[in-house]
Amino acid sequence: MRWNRIDVKLGLTMITVFLLVFAPFVYVIDQVFCNYYYNKAKEEAHQLTSNYAQMIANNQMLMSTPMVEMAGNITQKKIFLLDEDGDMITFTGTDDLEINIKEFDLQNLFEGRPVFYEYVEPFTDIPYLLYGHPINADQFKGSLFMLFPLNDMYDSMSTVRQLFLLAGVGGFFLALGFTFIASRKLSSPLLEMQAATKKIAKGDLNTKVIVRSKDEIGSLAVGINNLTQELKRHYDTRSEFFASISHELKTPVSYLMGYSEVLKEKLYQTEEEKEQYLSILEHEATRLNYLISDLFDLSKMEEGKFDINKEWIDLTELADNLDMKYSLKAKEKDLLFTVKVDENLSLFYGDGKRIEQVFTNLLDNAMRHTTNGEVTCEFRQGDNQINIIIKDTGSGIPADELPFIFDRFYRVEKSRSREFGGTGLGLAIVKMLVKLHGGTIDITSKENEGTQFTLSFPNDIGNKERGEKI
Repeated sequence: MRWNRIDVKLGLTMITVFLLVFAPFVYVIDQVFCNYYYNKAKEEAHQLTSNYAQMIANNQMLMSTPMVEMAGNITQKKIFLLDEDGDMITFTGTDDLEINIKEFDLQNLFEGRPVFYEYVEPFTDIPYLLYGHPINADQFKGSLFMLFPLNDMYDSMSTVRQLFLLAGVGGFFLALGFTFIASRKLSSPLLEMQAATKKIAKGDLNTKVIVRSKDEIGSLAVGINNLTQELKRHYDTRSEFFASISHELKTPVSYLMGYSEVLKEKLYQTEEEKEQYLSILEHEATRLNYLISDLFDLSKMEEGKFDINKEWIDLTELADNLDMKYSLKAKEKDLLFTVKVDENLSLFYGDGKRIEQVFTNLLDNAMRHTTNGEVTCEFRQGDNQINIIIKDTGSGIPADELPFIFDRFYRVEKSRSREFGGTGLGLAIVKMLVKLHGGTIDITSKENEGTQFTLSFPNDIGNKERGEKI
């Protein structure tokens, strides 16, 4: 047996609790019954002894001996009568009665107080309750003692104890069986989860835990299943990312190697052709640099080691630059691009380069996925915050993919990823940069209707006029 199994620990705990509760209970019940029988015997002895003592006190001394013998015959009890010096006057029931009354008990009797204690007959080992009652009459002073056998009482108590013992043993085995069933039933889901997590740890991400209840154990099972799904999705997106990043790296590297070889072997015809090859090399080197830079930045952000250099920036000026840059791109795709800026838009405290990177990534996505219609970028001044809305009329995003859109390496329309480009890092970087500026970003989208990103940043300078020197 493995003692570190949860069902064994749970079973031992339940049995221990049972014993801790049952043992004191049995002890208390035993004491209650013993005290009841013993007090009943004492009460009977007191009542009987005091009655006969009173009868003797009410009669003359000459009637004491026959009265004691008569009482012994009636009650079938051993009775003896002592004078005030403790000497035996008469006795009934046995000829070899040897009882030594203690001086202390004689003093109590002399002072009018009854005495009692247990006495064991030497030859038969029968226990008795010895009860003595004082007699204070004008013609006679002494005490009357009666012996009440306790063997019947002890036999009854022994029978009760045996019944308690049998009940205890039966209860123990019943509790043992209940504990075994309950512990197995309670621990079975946990053991199943343990086996499932071992399979998951070995890479079997198709493992599912059966949810058997709606309590904490059921919630744990749901959590493990959700974790498995998240791990599976992470591994899938990671595999896709590695495939994508390999392709993205391979393309510029192939260009670099191929055209550098052409230049090295001087396989060009004219200087103009040479300049063209050099431009291609520069373009691919820049593309490769951007890709590596994104990976490096995202890694630093996730480690919490990414620094931003905040300063007061004019969002109106930034909006003008975006309008100038993306109006040309929109014209090339026959799209309408519009930038709207509130007149009272305040200055923004942030990293100008990184904020521009956020807008650039979002607008690049909007332009890339929009084939007709328009793309808008709107800057609004709110109460204690600045809101930026970037909206397009592009292909949109499926509802079941929206929760994962900001995950690293995740890309919508994986089958068309080569057509649209990207590595699935842009939106992950956007969300991290927005978070570093204390802002939030939300997305709403409908397939074939378009997508809207809403960014909100805290406005640290309140209602200060735009352009005020700080």
